[in-house]
Amino acid sequence: MGLEVEPVEEKDKRKPVADYIVEQEAEHPCEEPEGDWAEWLQTHRVELNAMTTPQFIAWLDGKMVAYDKLIPPGAVIEAELGKSIEAKVRADITARILRDAGLENQATATIAAIAKPGAAVLAEGIRRLFGRKPDSEWRDHVEAIARELTDGPSSSSYKAALKFIADFKGSPGALFDWWRSKRAEWASLTVEQQTAVSHACNTRFKQLLEQDP
Repeated sequence: MGLEVEPVEEKDKRKPVADYIVEQEAEHPCEEPEGDWAEWLQTHRVELNAMTTPQFIAWLDGKMVAYDKLIPPGAVIEAELGKSIEAKVRADITARILRDAGLENQATATIAAIAKPGAAVLAEGIRRLFGRKPDSEWRDHVEAIARELTDGPSSSSYKAALKFIADFKGSPGALFDWWRSKRAEWASLTVEQQTAVSHACNTRFKQLLEQDP
């Protein structure tokens, strides 16, 4: 195959050589100075990674062609069939239960009810994350916000605050008073949540100022 041969330092302890090397000596005689492959392999080697991928696949296929494909013992086959049947039955029953329970409608309604921060807030959070952890990816921040909105320890307060701000119809001063009254509650939020709530409140405050005659 013309593969690269690497020299190997000879050790005091003799390297073991596979029986098939010795058995094939007559069919493929060693033409090296050592005289036989068992001796040659004490100071030389050819690594499998010397082959290209196509060469390796062709070589491996050639080695396997003389053997029949493996058929596992009966107990293994029966166990595999049992696992496959159980997985399919469980999947079918789970799908039916979820369908009957209205999973899709519930999920859609729950997702729609979550007050999500806008693109500007998310971008600011990503910049802050990069400042703290330069090796982070922008998706890390998005994933963190998603966790906080769904199952974070302070997600209920956070979602309630965003919803209150978005729905607020009073005066700018009333919104500011509400913000000040919640200072203790803001301390329980994460940095990302505080940033999102602050940005949402400022945005709504400006909108109310523009609407105020």
